[in-house]
Amino acid sequence: MFMPKVIVAMLSAHLERAGFTDDDTDELVFTDEDGNPLRYSNWRRRVWLPAASAAGCAGAGFLDLRRLNATTLVVEGIDVKTAQKRLGHADPRTTLAVYASAPASIDRAAADVIGERFFGEKAKRASGTKSPRHFRANPSEGSGTAES
Repeated sequence: MFMPKVIVAMLSAHLERAGFTDDDTDELVFTDEDGNPLRYSNWRRRVWLPAASAAGCAGAGFLDLRRLNATTLVVEGIDVKTAQKRLGHADPRTTLAVYASAPASIDRAAADVIGERFFGEKAKRASGTKSPRHFRANPSEGSGTAES
């Protein structure tokens, strides 16, 4: 499975700073200050909670990253089968029913698509906006599904 190139670059830089070589295949990538395995409770208190708060996401749990990942994949038009595979779910219904959510901004975009499809220019004038970025509003442009 591929990782985003930006994360590969960040991880490579971390490994280089730590002095890892290709021979260090059994070494821990992330450790505490003494080189020991991380303890979740300490990491959560010392790293996760301050980082989540600084990012404006106070109270977010680590599992929220999975939910954000699933929602982002679906909202950005990645097919459900690929999202299912990346999240490690046996059934795509788990991906959609448990992890992915429907953000209000996407619901607004969907409503605008329906308005434009059935009311054309009148709907565009009422909303004062162009077609939403992720959706095609013109039947001649395709199936009316998310663009990739």
